[in-house]
Amino acid sequence: MTGPGGSLQVDPVRPSQLRELLARAGIRPQRRLGQNFLIDGNVRDRIIAAARPSPEDAVFEVGPGAGALTLALLERCGLVVAVEKDRRLLAVLAGLVPPQAPVELIEADALTIPWAATLLEAAGRRGLQPERLLFVANLPYSITGPALVRLLAGERQFSGAVIMVQKEVGDRLTASPATKDYGSLTLLAQYHGHVEKLFTVAPGSFWPRPAVVSMVLRFTRRADPPATAPEQVLFTVIRAAFAQRRKTLRNALAAGLGLPADTVAAALAAAGVDGSRRGETLTLAEFDRVAQSLPVEDMHREG
Repeated sequence: MTGPGGSLQVDPVRPSQLRELLARAGIRPQRRLGQNFLIDGNVRDRIIAAARPSPEDAVFEVGPGAGALTLALLERCGLVVAVEKDRRLLAVLAGLVPPQAPVELIEADALTIPWAATLLEAAGRRGLQPERLLFVANLPYSITGPALVRLLAGERQFSGAVIMVQKEVGDRLTASPATKDYGSLTLLAQYHGHVEKLFTVAPGSFWPRPAVVSMVLRFTRRADPPATAPEQVLFTVIRAAFAQRRKTLRNALAAGLGLPADTVAAALAAAGVDGSRRGETLTLAEFDRVAQSLPVEDMHREG
């Protein structure tokens, strides 16, 4: 069935309609691309409500698939730019998009193009000056790690994001010190913003069913980082502390930074941090004090 202008009137979160749509296009979901299609309208609506898009906002979406989120976003925001690696899926989505809809569909590996710059260029072509740049996506499992690092630390023009990831990744992003999930990714998220766990999503909300539970998170970017040490120095220290989690902080930093043990011990004392602790017990504020106390010049020369 087609609607005005020839666009298909299909709701991609309805399993029967989705399967028929993909079958007509000769598409079978590919596990290597992380193609697990959302088929739960309630989950879709909760994601859109959490993002709170407005007609003044521009949204960037990675891995739109058959458009479960894309079509809903188009009803609420000023522009959607969706990047899809699978050319066949992109053609399916193009057939679902209403005529004159404020959307640009791009065939690309999302990790190979600039996100905010691409979104702003598209907005400029349409005469839109976005109030906010938002990132909304059901992230493909295959690119979750690098996409998150880029979203948190690289694409800083995005004021916020609502993303669906594996639950274990959500647990890492929101972990507390001295827990098994706490690590450098946790601290990267804390440095750049605030991450909220919104809700979990069962495997039955997707087709095909994934082997893991998913989680929807909301990320709100900080105006200023809650640390004084230079970011590069701070995260060099953090990564060294977590590289050998079983070692004491004193030994892990000495080995990871290539600094003499007495130099590290003096820096830890100056920061008021017990060197016999494990790195996984330190807060971001404590890591900041340690990074400020360490001799940066020696780190760059020897580390």
